[in-house]
Amino acid sequence: MSIVLTAYPTVLPTGPTAHAVCYELVGGCSPSALRGYAAILGMCVPGLWTPAEKNGAGLVALFTYKSCGNDVAEFGARCWGVLHAAGVTERAIIAAADPIFAMIHARTFPTIEETAERVGFTGASEGA
Repeated sequence: MSIVLTAYPTVLPTGPTAHAVCYELVGGCSPSALRGYAAILGMCVPGLWTPAEKNGAGLVALFTYKSCGNDVAEFGARCWGVLHAAGVTERAIIAAADPIFAMIHARTFPTIEETAERVGFTGASEGA
């Protein structure tokens, strides 16, 4: 069985903890890119964990981000282990996760221009 990681939709974290989770996912790639990228796939590609009968990859994870203590490195290592056992190469993990990393990074660390545009800042006023 060959898993095509890009065959499943990406779902970025949402809800009240989304910013923190995204920040942790981006930061998790610094000490170990493969753990971080595997964590990104584990968190943002739910189709990997969806049963094959429901058009998912059918991978089985006996853990969650929460059960890993919200530790990106631990969660990523476990996701990497499941992916590796399913025959997914490190090159495929990197290729599939890199564009998702870019989306999360842009969302988590907007440029000064994007921040000003979103918030409606007009810059410093005279005398400020």
